[in-house]
Amino acid sequence: MLGFICYFVSKIFFKNLRTFPKEDTVKIGLKLAALLAIVFSLGRIGYAAQESRTQYPWWLKNSYIDFGVGYQHYPVSLGHFNTDSRISVRVPPLSVRLTLLGHNFSKSFSAQIMYLRPVKWVVYHEIDGISSARSPTNIAGLTGRWTTPLQGPVSLYWEGGLGVVTRNRASLYGRNLVEEANYPTVLTGLGAKYRLNRVWDIQLGGVYLPPKKKFHQPSTMAVSLGAVFNMRPLSADQVKERMVADRLFPKHLLQFGAATNRFGTGVNRFVSGKTMPIFWGGLAEVEKGYAARYQQNVFHGKKIFALDLGLSVGQWQSIGQKTSFVTFSAFPQFRFVLLRSKPADFYFSYSLAGPTYITKSEINGHQTGKRFTFQDLMGAGLYAGRQKEFNFEVGIGHYSNGNLFPRNAGIKIPLTFSAGYVFW
Repeated sequence: MLGFICYFVSKIFFKNLRTFPKEDTVKIGLKLAALLAIVFSLGRIGYAAQESRTQYPWWLKNSYIDFGVGYQHYPVSLGHFNTDSRISVRVPPLSVRLTLLGHNFSKSFSAQIMYLRPVKWVVYHEIDGISSARSPTNIAGLTGRWTTPLQGPVSLYWEGGLGVVTRNRASLYGRNLVEEANYPTVLTGLGAKYRLNRVWDIQLGGVYLPPKKKFHQPSTMAVSLGAVFNMRPLSADQVKERMVADRLFPKHLLQFGAATNRFGTGVNRFVSGKTMPIFWGGLAEVEKGYAARYQQNVFHGKKIFALDLGLSVGQWQSIGQKTSFVTFSAFPQFRFVLLRSKPADFYFSYSLAGPTYITKSEINGHQTGKRFTFQDLMGAGLYAGRQKEFNFEVGIGHYSNGNLFPRNAGIKIPLTFSAGYVFW
């Protein structure tokens, strides 16, 4: 079984490799060799410096993430833009707020990176209802937060800092109704938290961004209710209890993968569609490519959850114009072991918002933004062998800048078949 898997992956890998220009193949080989040598060395050093994989690493201790859903007041009207009476506008009020990572530097001060967007974009309709255009608008923020404890588990906070507003162009009949915009501004907010236990809080908060006349952008106010997950240091007993599971979670994983559009992109479409919107698609589609990835486990639970950090390099070729481009990424990987057995351990993995450098910003005529973007991955795989040292995985991928820039066509990576080896 394992031999067949390795043969299948290698066949796709080398077949894809032969289809790239010879000079590209040589360059890619050198890049792969250099990258893998560096990341493997750094991984071994990084692991040696870490006290335990069952305790949060130093850079995650006293950190947090949160997710909330709420109401966004975004008073867009036709008067803001150069439109006429044939156009109407629909502004959906439901919004989501996400803190990608926050850190408590003290009991009263923390800093965080946050993201705010409506669930559905603003849409401009022609009166007859035949044509429409949407204008994606979202907000990224880097803020400081000051917290004041009240009676019992309740605390109040106020925050302030940098906000970045990004708005995409909307056009009808070749006419721009809304021009693109990307500018920094001031973001302020306040809220309250209720502590449920050492790990979970309930949070009610709001933020405000002032209008920007230069870009005809109205003010934005958003209120959300959500949950906060706190990564407070684990007790000595908890750390000791989980250490017996160290052999269940690989320390280092080296993977080589080949992507192919031969089987279509039905999986990508299904998980990014209305039926199951848990991933992203993309206008620029990849025909084939390959990637090398290194992952190091930095934290794990008793049996199921593991957090890895990884580095990857990929060479891709698009459908249509055959645009070749390379990506270099650093990424977090969330792994959930769903079934353990003597022959193999089966898992589901998910990775999002991995900072990435991409060598092309236009692919198949689609503008994907700047050279900075993000990598997202989703897949399922297994560990097999006597020591569970062999790895096989099938997954899909996606690159986009998260609407940090007005141009964000997105890149769709088809089914990728990977084989790997575990270093304990």
